[in-house]
Amino acid sequence: MDTIVAAAMRKWPKVPEVYHWLRLDERGRWRVRARDYEHSGRFETIANQAVNDFIGRNYQADEEGRWFFQNGPQRVFVGLACAPWVYRFDTAHAPLTHTGLTATRVDAVLLDESHTPILVTDLGPGALSDQDFAPFIAALVDAQGQAPDDAALEAWLAGSGRQDIYCTVAGRRLPVARVERAALAARYGFVTDPQPPAGGPDCA
Repeated sequence: MDTIVAAAMRKWPKVPEVYHWLRLDERGRWRVRARDYEHSGRFETIANQAVNDFIGRNYQADEEGRWFFQNGPQRVFVGLACAPWVYRFDTAHAPLTHTGLTATRVDAVLLDESHTPILVTDLGPGALSDQDFAPFIAALVDAQGQAPDDAALEAWLAGSGRQDIYCTVAGRRLPVARVERAALAARYGFVTDPQPPAGGPDCA
């Protein structure tokens, strides 16, 4: 957390919390409520890199598993497209989060029903950026350490393949397990869509 943010929290400890204003998409982009949101329901990608970096440095979770951006004294809860992190993939190096943090351990590799790879690391679960889907597929091997042929890979992706598939990431070969996206949040203890107190407004 930035020093200036911590100081603001001490100075103004009771600033209203904000809901439904900020989202994290599956590419690790911060998206903020558009000016015409009340009519369109749109969120716009934040293009300013300095703002993105500021959000990333002050992004964390509370004890309920709700992720938020600490904007000075104000807590802005984040809606998650999939999981709290979006990872970049490299077979030889530890995964890197969308905020620039490096995981030190990979515990599991999952694949959901939309064929989105999900890495579970010491930092927590995160969707693999779709920009890295091709190298992810290239890193898949069977139990003998051989790359599956196209037919076997297609069958496995479709859920009809019987062989086990493994992925090498950060120097470790891990089995790829199936997971339903709807079960991710409960399994790993995070909230995808934080809500204000019952009957409360988005900023209260």
